[in-house]
Amino acid sequence: MRSAALLLLVGCASTPRTRVEDRGLLFKDNTSGVIGMDGAMSLELSKGRVLWIFGDTFFGGWNADGSRRFTGFATNTGVVNGNFIGAGKPRQIIAFPKMTGDLRVWPLDGVVIDGRAWMYYVVVEADPTQPFGFRTLGHGVAKGDDDGTQFTPVGPPLWKQTSYGTSVMLRGEWLYLYGGGPKG
Repeated sequence: MRSAALLLLVGCASTPRTRVEDRGLLFKDNTSGVIGMDGAMSLELSKGRVLWIFGDTFFGGWNADGSRRFTGFATNTGVVNGNFIGAGKPRQIIAFPKMTGDLRVWPLDGVVIDGRAWMYYVVVEADPTQPFGFRTLGHGVAKGDDDGTQFTPVGPPLWKQTSYGTSVMLRGEWLYLYGGGPKG
């Protein structure tokens, strides 16, 4: 309990923001057909450039009664300063070879080191027999390109190992990673 309180205090000690903008209703008037996203995290690429990454991005439209009409989804998409990465529809930003069937790559957290963005990710497979409907297959780290909008896995993913990078924090010369996994 002490560590959770300490993390909360560190998070609350950041510099307060002096400006808040109302950007309107999210998803109602975009031209990309996005009706929702989940698994959000953000990463400041450079001064004034912020990358938002999402686990799943849902496509469709809106019914007359205000309910959503689902037509499909994409995994690990991104937005930089309010603009989706991809021409027309958001695209995957962690390039992962041979994604077939019900496999998904979800970003976990990221960090910028010496101007280069790095992203930790997990590979999951849909499995209705598992809690939450997914089974974790592996995880890894991906290196961002020069503008931080495309990531390439560094080496093969680690399969059935302790999961790391679900939370990342850079302090001075140290990179702190949270990890967990099965006992033994």
